[in-house]
Amino acid sequence: MKYYLLKNEEGNAIPTLLHHNRRIEAERGRMEKKISLEESLVMTMRLGRDFVYPDVMASPLFLLSQKAARLLSFYEEKLAFLPVVLFGEGDSLEWAVYQRPLLEKRDVLSEQSVWTKDKKDVRTIVLNREKVKETSIFQIGGVFSTYIILRMDLAESLLDRGAIGIGLQEVQVDG
Repeated sequence: MKYYLLKNEEGNAIPTLLHHNRRIEAERGRMEKKISLEESLVMTMRLGRDFVYPDVMASPLFLLSQKAARLLSFYEEKLAFLPVVLFGEGDSLEWAVYQRPLLEKRDVLSEQSVWTKDKKDVRTIVLNREKVKETSIFQIGGVFSTYIILRMDLAESLLDRGAIGIGLQEVQVDG
């Protein structure tokens, strides 16, 4: 089975999340820190000219539209979501509701992965086939950056339904 690194699609004028340094760090079903309503569920966004609301925002915070979250629920029935409301900056009347999947962080990197010099991040992702175990979506654990990985059938389902904003980069799987 093929796997893909999820990215923001290049060229789309998507909203820019402000104050995303307060992002929610969560694992499936268990919050790592107490979060307040103001920090977690309501965020401000800056809207550029000709912006679009994508179905998938991979960074700086992984968010899904309602449509994409419903589709993901078919693949991962037990996956929990945190609703996030985005409001336009200043006097803007724009707003949108997204879902933040509370993904499991998994140590799935193969020894063939290429690390940065400080060993905090990875330059080339190579997944360990035994550790992946056919999971449809997960976050790579043990690294500084956020890497969301999709299985090919989930990626195809999103694209077949016309999801906007998805950038995909195939990653290697050992074995």
